[in-house]
Amino acid sequence: TQSESAAVDVPGSQAAFHALVAKAQEQMTTNELPEAHLQLSRWYSSMNQLSPDRQEKLLEMLDRLAGQVVYSPISYLDRPHVVQPGESLDAIAARYGVTARLLEKINRISSPEAMWPGAQIKVIRGPFHAEVNLKRYEMTVFLNDGRYAGRFPIGIGSEVPAVEGEYIVTAKTYDPPYTFETNGQLAEIRGGDPNNPLGNRLVELGTQVGQPGELAIHGTNNPQTIGATAAEGCIRMQPRDADDIYDILSKDSSRVI
Repeated sequence: TQSESAAVDVPGSQAAFHALVAKAQEQMTTNELPEAHLQLSRWYSSMNQLSPDRQEKLLEMLDRLAGQVVYSPISYLDRPHVVQPGESLDAIAARYGVTARLLEKINRISSPEAMWPGAQIKVIRGPFHAEVNLKRYEMTVFLNDGRYAGRFPIGIGSEVPAVEGEYIVTAKTYDPPYTFETNGQLAEIRGGDPNNPLGNRLVELGTQVGQPGELAIHGTNNPQTIGATAAEGCIRMQPRDADDIYDILSKDSSRVI
């Protein structure tokens, strides 16, 4: 996690950005989406140098391009993968460093078991990584090559402080149980219970030195706390966003800064 992204000094940034946007818009009209996406992604870390309206323009274009280049079924970055006899979606996902569920969503696959040899599916090279900005209450996701891959609003819980540093996804759980202490005894709220403050998904991130417990990304049963600090949990997300980030980040390889 980080409290604020460091800005990169880009001389003449306003004029350079104006030229970049014009070029990116031209590329988008000629379906050169990967190049426009890559060039605009390189500006993300320099965003603080731009005026608010230009920041908004950059994010709007990046969101639109990521939706097409990364998450649509159209193969923009790699040739489609041709399914081999006996090859499972899990095996294909492992080969490219992503989750099977992400490939399932991108390719609109309703039944992974029904894939047939010779079928072509879109693949993305992972693993994905994420940056958590504590001041903006926002998580931004990137491909392994630094391309922007979307952003999510978050809330911050105070049970385990979000200590700045680099983490690795250590475990993931569907419908996690929530264990807490009451009257000196441990109690548990089962996964799937509407009173469970961890919500629908849990992505564990391990600890930093001196941290009192394991940091985690998770859903919430109280969406009104997104964009603010609350008592329970760690890094909180809307249920739908928690489901997406669960599928985007890979165990043992995705970094969260």
